[in-house]
Amino acid sequence: MKHQFAVLGLGHWYSAYPLIGAIQSLPDTQVKWIVDENIGQARQTARMFSVERHSADYMDALLDPEVDAVLIATPTYLHEQLAVDAARHKKHILLGKPVARTLASAERIRQAVKQSGVTLLGYGAGPNPTDPLIQLVREGTVGTPYAVTSSFRARLPLRAPGDTDPGWFVDSGKASGGAFIDHAIYMATRMRALFDSPAKSVYARMRKMARPELQVEDYGVAIIEYESGALATVESSFGATEYSQTALVLSATQGEIGITDDELRITRGRESRITKLTGPNPVLLTIADVMRDPFGARETGYYQSVIQEFVDVIDHGAPSLNTLENGIEGLMVCLAAYKSLEIGQPVALPLKEDVDVQSIMGRLDVFHG
Repeated sequence: MKHQFAVLGLGHWYSAYPLIGAIQSLPDTQVKWIVDENIGQARQTARMFSVERHSADYMDALLDPEVDAVLIATPTYLHEQLAVDAARHKKHILLGKPVARTLASAERIRQAVKQSGVTLLGYGAGPNPTDPLIQLVREGTVGTPYAVTSSFRARLPLRAPGDTDPGWFVDSGKASGGAFIDHAIYMATRMRALFDSPAKSVYARMRKMARPELQVEDYGVAIIEYESGALATVESSFGATEYSQTALVLSATQGEIGITDDELRITRGRESRITKLTGPNPVLLTIADVMRDPFGARETGYYQSVIQEFVDVIDHGAPSLNTLENGIEGLMVCLAAYKSLEIGQPVALPLKEDVDVQSIMGRLDVFHG
């Protein structure tokens, strides 16, 4: 059976374009619809990837009986409505990150999916199936992990390829936060798997460092404590220059694993082994950049593995860490970080109430040097 996809929204184009390419590259999947409120962008994207149909109205795709799965890659504030409607029309759902802006919104998605019986996986709701760090930890390569220090410094995102306006990415009413959650959401879900333990508390600090004109933070750092006793430090910013810079060190009872851009190093005692990954993350600024490397990731087959995992869950009930439940847990960790910013002290998990990130952003400190 060939799964027919509809792509609902291109707002989060950094994931939308490579995932479209991945769907089109696999033998059992195909994109039938590209939908975006910007009909010109929908038309151009459909032409780029040889997709049969395009529209500005997502109901056109949801009413198509041949479509059985959707990729939702819109701005975060649109996730709930699209996911609920897709579930009601019995479409399987691959949902962008984070799964929603609020816990209440995520809960409404959960109820809709439960009632319809469809499959929902969250892109970035758990580690990628090809994640070498998860595999090494599961193999016991360096013993039991007890700490992670991670940093992701990205350039300010673009609203669309070739458009220098960051648009919804820095709109506190449409995004779920700013620079912190934009990439910390990946680590929140990844470290849940690395430590095999839920988060216990979060303490965070954030502010506008280099870009006081933004509605959201351009820098954030958090300390996360886990029920196992493990600790993690997560830094995320929009303060990089042209190239994103990533770094991670995992400390364990028998050694360390470090990842810096395209290099992975395993250290045990005096022994050290270096593995070269397939290259640093590319800088995507224009449509030409997207088409030069349509899969756009360091691991070979990164985006193909996301789509293949989704299909395997639909067809065979295969296990996955990218579940809606894990996505909601990761969202909760990040929302707790914003709550910690507001009250100036650690926040215990699980959260007992939702967090008004937009209100917190309205009172954000600015760095004056």
